[in-house]
Amino acid sequence: MKMKKLKSLCWVWMCAMLVFLVACDGEDGDKNIIFSDSKDKKQTIAASETGSEVTFVALADWQASVVNGASTRDAATTKWITINPDHGAAGTHTINITLLPNYTESDRSATIKVVCGGETVSISVTQEKKKDGELVEPTPTVRWLVDKIEYTEYYITPSNTVINFAYDQDGRVAHIEEKFEDGEMNSFTYTYAGQEIKEQIKYTESYYGEYNEVNGKIDYVLDSRGRVVSWVSEFPGDSKGETDIDSGVLEYSADGYLKRFVTTYGYNSSDWASAFVWENDNLIRADNDGDVSTMEYGTELNNLEINLDFNWLLLETEWLDNAVFDGEERFKLVAPLGRRSKYYMTKEQGHSHYDKGHYARSYEFDEFNRPSKITVMYVAEDGSKEPATVATISYTQNR
Repeated sequence: MKMKKLKSLCWVWMCAMLVFLVACDGEDGDKNIIFSDSKDKKQTIAASETGSEVTFVALADWQASVVNGASTRDAATTKWITINPDHGAAGTHTINITLLPNYTESDRSATIKVVCGGETVSISVTQEKKKDGELVEPTPTVRWLVDKIEYTEYYITPSNTVINFAYDQDGRVAHIEEKFEDGEMNSFTYTYAGQEIKEQIKYTESYYGEYNEVNGKIDYVLDSRGRVVSWVSEFPGDSKGETDIDSGVLEYSADGYLKRFVTTYGYNSSDWASAFVWENDNLIRADNDGDVSTMEYGTELNNLEINLDFNWLLLETEWLDNAVFDGEERFKLVAPLGRRSKYYMTKEQGHSHYDKGHYARSYEFDEFNRPSKITVMYVAEDGSKEPATVATISYTQNR
C-alpha cells in the first residue's frame, strides 16, 4: 500500500512538473513565437552601435511596441530606439532595431513587447554608455522644425519664392511645396518605410506662357545609421512614353562624413563622380571630375537642434549644387547625408577660368540661436558686391 501510494505521489509530482515546464515554455515564446536564437531576447549594444535585429517565427498575427524607453536625456522629446516592422501576419519575420548613438555617461534600456495569439514576449535592449576615450557621434535632440523659407533671388530682376514644410507625427519631413512668383510650383512628398525613403516629385514648367506638369519619383535606401547610401530616380524622357532612369551611390568616411557621390545616368550609362574633402570637421572642397567648389566657415556653430542643414541651402556655385543629387536641392536639405559641417558656411567659390569671384554668406540669429535670415552676396574679383539671394526662415517646435 505504501509503495502504491508513493508511486501515485511521484506520478502527481511528475505531472505537476510537466505542467510547470510547459507553462514556462509558453512564457518564453515557444507556443506562438519561436525565436531563431534565444539570445536575441536579451541584447546588449555598444554606445556607438546604431542597429540590431531579432528574428522569429510567428504562428499568428503579431504586433510589437517599445516600452520603458526612457533615456538619460529628455524622454518627452527623444526617441533613441525605434523598430520596424511593428506588426505582421503569421510567418518568419525580422524586426530591425534602430538606435541613436549613446554619448551620455549612463547605460539606457528599453523593452520590446511582442504580442502574438494572446501571448506576450519581452525583448530587453540595453545600450551601454560611452566608454572613456570612445568617439561617439553626437545626436542632440531636434527641437526645431523649419516651417517656412522665403527667399528673393537677385539676378536680372528680383524674384520671390516661398517654401513650405509639413511633417509627419515623428517630426520627419512629409511634404515640401515650393511656389515661385511666376506661378510655377514644385511639390515633394516623402514616405518612410524601414530603411527606405520614397520621394514623389511634381513640378510645373512654363513654355511661352503655357504650363506643363511633370511627375517623377526617387527611391532612397538608408544604411543602419540612417544615412542615404543609394538611390534610383525615374522621370519622363525627352520622347513621348520614354522614362529616364538614373541611379547613384554614396560613400562615407570612417568618422561619418560624406566622401563620395556617384551618379549613373541611364540614357548613356555614364558615371558622374563627386569627391568631398573635409578639414577640421568642415566640408571645404567638392570636386566634380575636376570642376571644383571650395568653402570657408565662420565661428557660428551649425545648430544641430534644427532639423535642416542650411549649408545645403541657397547654393550658388554649380559644382557644389550638382555635387549631390545633381541639383535636386530640396532633398539635400532633408536627407541624412552623414555628419554636418561643424560651422555655418561663410564663403562659397566655384573655380573656373571665366569667373574669379565668390559668394559671401552672412547670418542673423534669433534668441534660440537659429538662423532667421541668410544673406548671400556676390563678390567680384575687384571686390565690388551685389546681392545674390536673401532668405528669411521661420520655425515650429518639434512635438
